[in-house]
Amino acid sequence: MKDVTLNQKEQARISVLNSVLEYQVPIADAAELLGVTQRQARRMLAAYRERGAAALAHGNRGRRPSARGGPLHQAGAPSWCDWRRSVTKAPTTPTAPSCSVSEQAST
Repeated sequence: MKDVTLNQKEQARISVLNSVLEYQVPIADAAELLGVTQRQARRMLAAYRERGAAALAHGNRGRRPSARGGPLHQAGAPSWCDWRRSVTKAPTTPTAPSCSVSEQAST
C-alpha cells in the first residue's frame, strides 16, 4: 500500500469514518459532519475500508496540473485566455460632446 501524507481535512475525515466503523456515529450524522451527502459518505467509507487512508487523499496529488499548458504555451504562443481577452474587449465608442444645461435652455 502506498504511504500517503494526509492534510488536516483528510485526517478529520479518517476520525469521523473510524467513529462510524466503531458504531459510535450513524452514517447520516457522519455525512453532515463531513459536509457531504449520505451517499458520498457511504462511498468514502467503502473506499476507506478497501484501500485505507490512501483512499481519502486526492487522486491527482503529486501530478502536474492539466491547466498548466502544453509545449505551445511554453514556447510563447498566445494562450486561450489571451485570445479570449482580445475578443471580449469592450468596443471603444466615441463619447458624445458634452453640453451644459444653460446651452440647451437658450435654444
